[in-house]
Amino acid sequence: MKSKIFKIVTAGTLALGLLTPVLALAEDSSTPTRNRVKTDLRVKVEKVNFCTRFTESEDKLHGGLSEKSDELSKKRVERDVFRVKKVGERQTKLSEKRSDLDVNRTESYAKLDARAMTDAQKVAIATFKEKVNTAVAVRRLAVDEAMSAFLTGVDQIKTAHRALIDGIVSTYKTAMDVAIAQAKSDCAAGVSAETVKNTLRTATQSAKET
Repeated sequence: MKSKIFKIVTAGTLALGLLTPVLALAEDSSTPTRNRVKTDLRVKVEKVNFCTRFTESEDKLHGGLSEKSDELSKKRVERDVFRVKKVGERQTKLSEKRSDLDVNRTESYAKLDARAMTDAQKVAIATFKEKVNTAVAVRRLAVDEAMSAFLTGVDQIKTAHRALIDGIVSTYKTAMDVAIAQAKSDCAAGVSAETVKNTLRTATQSAKET
């Protein structure tokens, strides 16, 4: 009986000894497989997470650009209203000043007329008043034309500046749209997250510097 048990134990030990290298080899060969699975899973998760974050960032980016555009339009309207107000105030002051000068000049004319005793004096005063009135009219016309030219020049500079800004903004938006579309396409095509991020980062930097 003992002999039979000994044989069974011996056979089991021998079998276990033979299986141990095989099991060890199987364990060693399965380790890289598990590592590869973990690596592939991590890469997929990173790509999915990046693309998800990218989609969320895209919405924020478009929202931010829209807000900036609205703020720019609002500022322009405010500046236009302020400018029109200031020009109107200056024009009102100028008109009031001219009106006061006209009153003073009329009073001066009346005093001169009162001192004219002869026809020659009256003719001389009339000639003087005509020349003064002509000079005043010429001067006022020159001032009005100068002011008009100045305001026209300001409008032209403003229009050119706004066109330049609008062009820069439009170019930036277009470049960002292209970069975003490329990133979305890369995400859908299974391009690595690192490559997508680097490509998007480069395109974004280029858009800012353009």
